[in-house]
Amino acid sequence: MSSARFPLGALVTEPPTFILSFIASHLPPWVAAKIPTILGVDIRDWVDIAHTHNYQPHRLAPFEGYYTRLITSNGATILLIFSTVREARSEHKPNLLHFSYIPSAINGNSRAQIISVYPTNLEFKGKWAPHENEITLTATDDHWNELGRYWVNSDGEGIFELKLPVEDGTIDVNVKVRSRKPWEGLAIDEDCPRDGNGPEGQFAALKCLLPLHWFVWSVHSTADLSIRKLTSGNDDPEILYEGEAKAHVEKNWGRSFPTGWVWIQSIVPTTLLQDSDVKEDEDLKTPPYIAFAGGQTLVIKAFLFGFSCPPLHGGSSNAPITWSFRPLYTMLFPLPFTGRFFSPFCKEEYNSLEGLYKFEVIDWTWKFGWRKVKLLCKGPPATSSSCDSTTTTSDYVRLPCPMSDGHDNEFAKETFDAIILVEAFQWKRTSVWDIFSITKFCNPTQWQKVASQEFKRTALEWAYAAVDDNLTFLSTSVELRCFQSKL
Repeated sequence: MSSARFPLGALVTEPPTFILSFIASHLPPWVAAKIPTILGVDIRDWVDIAHTHNYQPHRLAPFEGYYTRLITSNGATILLIFSTVREARSEHKPNLLHFSYIPSAINGNSRAQIISVYPTNLEFKGKWAPHENEITLTATDDHWNELGRYWVNSDGEGIFELKLPVEDGTIDVNVKVRSRKPWEGLAIDEDCPRDGNGPEGQFAALKCLLPLHWFVWSVHSTADLSIRKLTSGNDDPEILYEGEAKAHVEKNWGRSFPTGWVWIQSIVPTTLLQDSDVKEDEDLKTPPYIAFAGGQTLVIKAFLFGFSCPPLHGGSSNAPITWSFRPLYTMLFPLPFTGRFFSPFCKEEYNSLEGLYKFEVIDWTWKFGWRKVKLLCKGPPATSSSCDSTTTTSDYVRLPCPMSDGHDNEFAKETFDAIILVEAFQWKRTSVWDIFSITKFCNPTQWQKVASQEFKRTALEWAYAAVDDNLTFLSTSVELRCFQSKL
């Protein structure tokens, strides 16, 4: 971040806010209940400090982007992106307005529409007040003709209106995203929901000191949409799609994107696992979802990961397993002279040329004790990509990324037909002395599987460093090979 834009006050205000938020987030529940206030302030308000304004525009950030993915009932994916790199030169495309309609491979009657427009102006407006929803993003050309607008109203509904030029006419897109489901649902408790909570948790307090931020506005929403093509000389529009869809809504901001990353997301569970009774119920406070993002930033790798799915075997509670994982447990540190990374709490293996990704993490919380999650993802091999009318969700789509010099690139490859298997475990401690027994802790039988869920129609994105033949770590893990054959 340039010195002209970096607020020096952040060096003084952000570290104490982060520390207080971290302490408030990690207090034992019985302590938080016994000490509801400190100096007249509800201790949970320190958690709120870290979460305020995450979806509002961050005008001091060198880059900022809003990303929405819609999944239709016929399996198509629709992408809507507003993105800016504020200090990029005009010849490197500082602003991006992207729309994609990518049909399912089994729906042979539809043709893809992939449109990237580079507006001359992209205006961000918001409200600087606690927990305000309202924002407005407006993209215009060099004559100030409006190309697209996205705004969130006071009811928390996101509305898109796009009018995008194509070779033989225009594409009109109208979307209304409603029924927002925030990250982790009612994250703290029923009486005091913290709907500003996101993947970063307390790390969101370091707004200027961290190089990159990720916030998920809604893990699962319902959207009403209409996509029409108006052809020159024809008064009757061609209806590409009309109806409902499911939506995932998020944003990024910071100094710049990392040199390589992986992004995984799905809200479409399958019912292939016999031990899990999965219902796609939009009335659930926290419907099934999974969202994962991470990669190399500076010299380390860091990941953010969250999911929700029904528990195994019923039990006394039907509440979903809704867990989040974040640093320091999800950080990998470089091993000198080896080109590899290590952590006692997590590990990553991938082979982008075969479309395989594996991530495993262990952490500890007051509520659950020791937790472990395994994520296995299988997508198409990332050996080729396309951006024409024949593209389907089984292909890889090339997308521009907000790099430090602008959007004049296609560094990301993204497919929408991957499959994920998520398995969650809790450590079964039989006595207080078990915590000192390494042999018991490492014994697989001491871990009880509490959730196991597959997701389909998964978005899998590889960044350019992760799909470069010279930089890709080609894993020979037996477990990855077995997972490939299993799916």
